[in-house]
Amino acid sequence: MSVAVLERLDAQGYSRHPLHHVDRVWYETNCYVDLWIEVIRSLGLEPLACLPFALAVDFEGDQWTFIKQSHADLFSLYGIDVQELNVWRNLEDHTLEQLARQRFVLADLDAYHLPDTSGTDYQRRHTKTTVAINLIDPRAQRLGYFHNAGYFEVLGQDYVSLFATPGAQAIFPPYVELAKVANTRIMSDEALVSASLAILQNHLRRAPAENPCIPFARRFVCEVERLQSEESPDFHAFLFATLRQVGGAFDLASLYLDWLTAHGEDELVPITDDFHQISCSAKALLLKTARAVTSKKATDFGPLLDTLCSSWESGMEGLKARYDG
Repeated sequence: MSVAVLERLDAQGYSRHPLHHVDRVWYETNCYVDLWIEVIRSLGLEPLACLPFALAVDFEGDQWTFIKQSHADLFSLYGIDVQELNVWRNLEDHTLEQLARQRFVLADLDAYHLPDTSGTDYQRRHTKTTVAINLIDPRAQRLGYFHNAGYFEVLGQDYVSLFATPGAQAIFPPYVELAKVANTRIMSDEALVSASLAILQNHLRRAPAENPCIPFARRFVCEVERLQSEESPDFHAFLFATLRQVGGAFDLASLYLDWLTAHGEDELVPITDDFHQISCSAKALLLKTARAVTSKKATDFGPLLDTLCSSWESGMEGLKARYDG
């Protein structure tokens, strides 16, 4: 017998949120951000209201911030209460218990056993990724879960492999969260925009005081040269930690400002254009970097990096002047 938070979900007929349509500059950001977009949407709520967290993205020295929705924002906007789950027994048992209590289980699992990663990690390499489990059926060996930009199912041997090691006996039990959704609430559009603007101001206060694209530009050129000199460079990890995070963050930021504009906020179009430019420049840099590392040819990244810096300066200055009063 299956246990589920949302029984109505069907992996085969699942329709993704427009934020995950392929016409976006960055189709995916990271596993945590993307699964929450789909969870919020599946609860009948508006995930766009929760996007201001992307504006606090910073260059951390060897990577950009691994952006995530704030737990405080999830509770403030939607009534979703996220807590860490102490894995003291088998993860399968914990999942059965929590789903029966109408709580999603967010767990770090091995993408090697997740069929939706076919072509990248599935049956190829062991990598950690976060999923939100919605359904479990131990007898049928079936698991329904949100991951990246959609909703999927695991069956049979993949199910068995995911739960093969009891959590309490593992050397390092996986990090797991539970999301209590029994008391979610739907605000009016006006109230939701007002609440979202309040969290926007909070995240603007967390945003870097100095332009983080400037030190990133210096480090970026050095890192590309290092990758070009290596025998077997793993540039995919570098690009994920850097350009995908900053590009995805400002792609979301520009879409968030579009949402505010559609709900009556003015003077945001030039700022939206700046953030969209950051997103596009980061994508162009990613493609150019892949070619440069593969060919090992000298490449001029200057114009794209300059655009990154100037667009951040202009966009953030305009946004802070508008809202960080």
